[in-house]
Amino acid sequence: MSISSIIKSRLETDRSAAVALDRAVNGVKQNSGSTLEDVRSGVERASWYSSCLFDKYKDVCTELSTEDQRFIKCIYEVYKRKNIIADMMCC
Repeated sequence: MSISSIIKSRLETDRSAAVALDRAVNGVKQNSGSTLEDVRSGVERASWYSSCLFDKYKDVCTELSTEDQRFIKCIYEVYKRKNIIADMMCC
């Protein structure tokens, strides 16, 4: 192999590594943004539950509890059924 082909091969390898690193950094950035948004939503939901500590806001607490129970039932139905798409299309 000549020196120029070795250098050319090395540059191509370095370029491929740089592109892969750039993609990885962008993926981590997007994922961490999504994770931070999920954490923010969780903290917000937990703050809503602080209304359960005050008698004046028991209706808000009851509504949150009802929403959570409905959500849990929906998740249960999703895992219980074998073909969710077919059930949605038929009914």
